[in-house]
Amino acid sequence: MDDRDNAFELNYEAIGRRIRTARKEEKLTQETLAEKMDISVAHVSGMENGNTGIGIQTLVKASNVLHVSVDWLLHDNLEDYTINFEAEIRNILNGCSDEQKKILLVLLKNNRKALDELAEEE
Repeated sequence: MDDRDNAFELNYEAIGRRIRTARKEEKLTQETLAEKMDISVAHVSGMENGNTGIGIQTLVKASNVLHVSVDWLLHDNLEDYTINFEAEIRNILNGCSDEQKKILLVLLKNNRKALDELAEEE
């Protein structure tokens, strides 16, 4: 085993910030998240504040309940992390109504057109 393996520690504060962000985007309280994950409210609070370590099972539960990928929760801890744009787009669309999806599609098309026009000008 390499010395770097022994020195590696997860950034629980970064993971906690992401859990909190995803929880709020899902419009869940800490109590509701705790219930859905079958853990205590104190554990959710500790995770979100970075004061509590997070095991792999808890991380996977959070990922499933919050509809985000585990790599998104961990990405501050990953070397050479590259964003999986398709997965991120799916995460954004998850839970949107059909009307919201239509609006996002129009916005995306308009922004893409504007980017193409800017590229042509350069």
